Amino acid sequence: MNKRANRIIVSIIFVLLTAVMTQAQDDGSQAYYCAMDSEVSADAPGSCPKCGMALIQGKRPTRIKVGIFIFNNIQILDFTGPYDVFAFKSKVFEVFTIGENMKPIETSYGLSVNPKYTFENCPQPDVLIIPGGGVSKELEKENVIEWIARTAEKSQYVMSVCTGSFLIAKAGLLQGKSATTYNSAISSLRTLFPDIRVVSDQRYVDNGKVLTSAGISSGIDLSFHLIAKMKGLGVAQEVALGLEYDWKPNSDYVRAALADRKLPRVGKLPEDFDWQVLGTAGNRESWQLSGLLRTDKSIHETMQAIYAGVQADSTWQFNKGFDDTFMLTGWKLDTDGQSWENKISVEKSPEANGYLVKMVLAKN
Repeated sequence: MNKRANRIIVSIIFVLLTAVMTQAQDDGSQAYYCAMDSEVSADAPGSCPKCGMALIQGKRPTRIKVGIFIFNNIQILDFTGPYDVFAFKSKVFEVFTIGENMKPIETSYGLSVNPKYTFENCPQPDVLIIPGGGVSKELEKENVIEWIARTAEKSQYVMSVCTGSFLIAKAGLLQGKSATTYNSAISSLRTLFPDIRVVSDQRYVDNGKVLTSAGISSGIDLSFHLIAKMKGLGVAQEVALGLEYDWKPNSDYVRAALADRKLPRVGKLPEDFDWQVLGTAGNRESWQLSGLLRTDKSIHETMQAIYAGVQADSTWQFNKGFDDTFMLTGWKLDTDGQSWENKISVEKSPEANGYLVKMVLAKN
């Protein structure tokens, strides 16, 4: 082989090596990134200066962006629950908070939280989450409602948690659709947005792109449901196991559907009555509430006070008189095509200065 041929071979090898090195640089295989922070990358191995985790070599995979709107008086679990569920799969989901501005927000229980982005500089979320809590002030802000509507238009999915449904309803995202919300806010959602089919017997509602959950912890279940919808049931189950969460995809637990919602709202008792709940449990068909009522009043005076308190609830009708043996009254309620009976008994407490009160509610 002559010198000219050798030079040609060397030139070809050089070109091939250059092409391979260029390709390696283009696909990011010589770069390093942090799996937990999308803003951290490096040209050499090492640790993330923010979280301390070892950097991963290669091209950063494209993750699904999950943006969570946070605001003053937000309910803590409404946003931290979904945040934890999605963030657990940090290689799949990039989760971040979005505020109206960069000022810290204060939750309904006084926790201070700093948003990562604002309306102006946040990445476009693939999944937009609108939590709830005290939303009345946010409902009055045109820029907030407009931002939700504008951002939702380009998002793949939009989900609300608790009273966050009011915000996406105001943004026009629930028109003609089914939705749910916090149990005590269901009637208000129906009144304010009559074009929405508001349901009270589902933990969450899936309309395709737009999803809503009932109160607080329901947002966690909806987050698992959405992960299963996007990435498969196995991925959602894997996250649930990692979080040690007993996720039941077909659970029929719905707070708004429990029978205690039918219990009479006892009016204000006299100031010298001290009420302590001892137990409250049941299901959709029946409920039992027991408590200790501390007072120096006689049993007859105590029963009269309870009677007056229940009578103040105009939805219940007095059905049976006093039974002097152990002080029992009966009440009847007919509502939504259903008939309910509530029995209230009062007896002297053997261990305290007061009376044991029991309400037993059952559907007829």
